[in-house]
Amino acid sequence: MSFPRLSILVPFYNVESYFERCIRSLMEQTIPERVEYIFINDGSSDRSYEVLMQTLSDYPAKNEFVRVYQHGHNLGIAATKADCIKLAQGEYIGWCDADDWCDPEMFERLYNTAIQTGADIVACNHYFEEKGSRIEGISLYTNNKEDVLDNLHTRKDYFFPLWDTVMRRSLLIDNDIYPYSGVNIAEDVNVFLRAAYYANRIVKLPDFLYHYNKDNVNSMTQRELDDLDARWAQNKKNTDSMCAFFLTKDPRRFRIMCNYLKFCMKFHNRVAIGSLYNYFNTYRESHRDILKYSSFPLSLRIKWRIIYFNLLTFRLYGLYSRLKR
Repeated sequence: MSFPRLSILVPFYNVESYFERCIRSLMEQTIPERVEYIFINDGSSDRSYEVLMQTLSDYPAKNEFVRVYQHGHNLGIAATKADCIKLAQGEYIGWCDADDWCDPEMFERLYNTAIQTGADIVACNHYFEEKGSRIEGISLYTNNKEDVLDNLHTRKDYFFPLWDTVMRRSLLIDNDIYPYSGVNIAEDVNVFLRAAYYANRIVKLPDFLYHYNKDNVNSMTQRELDDLDARWAQNKKNTDSMCAFFLTKDPRRFRIMCNYLKFCMKFHNRVAIGSLYNYFNTYRESHRDILKYSSFPLSLRIKWRIIYFNLLTFRLYGLYSRLKR
């Protein structure tokens, strides 16, 4: 096969009930340019591999464009996505989760926009699909990369998936950007934010072209979320690694962004943290800028800002908690 313009990357693990729809949506993409499809089986114990091979047999004209790899055992989504990036040969890479699907013109639209604008990253909007209902998901990507990074603390979330983007492969390879090892929750966020730092241009399309399937309760992400200890450990490693990257680059510029990431991480994982004392004591520096986190209610921001300064109360509460045990 001649050098591909685009590599579409599909890591998969135990998705036999949803995989056929995903595969067909990719094989039926309208993009006329040379495209390679890379599927990596991360040690599935169900019939996912058989579903893949059987479905691909309906598209013999695509055979030379498809590469299938298998892990001997389950390595996790972070390691599998890293392998996808290393194996890709396209000028740009795109993603599809194996239980999701894409509109036929999705990759044509994204790739053509990248070529026409010279953008390093092009993104679109998506739908959340659950039990027959469809909800619009507005991507947090913007056409201004400085806005993405410098105003992250004003957003309601920091949900930056890779599956509704195409990204220049050299942006990742040249800057050694891969998912952090062992981080199988929100691994896309750490890849995107680092890529955005190095990107010359980001373009956001208003179209809804990707379909995110929320019906798969056995997905890797859902299993990790159900394990509170694993969720806490992986989210903390992810947050610490991202903040270490950005604070090394420019501590003054990225202090607020990193404090916001820390506060969001502990706020959304407060059940996993355990006691109120541990919650207070986790990422206390994140309270410093809390009045600027406009996505959180003002009353909450004022409450935690007071706690940040009221060291005596904090220490007394800690002493009380220890005595109570």
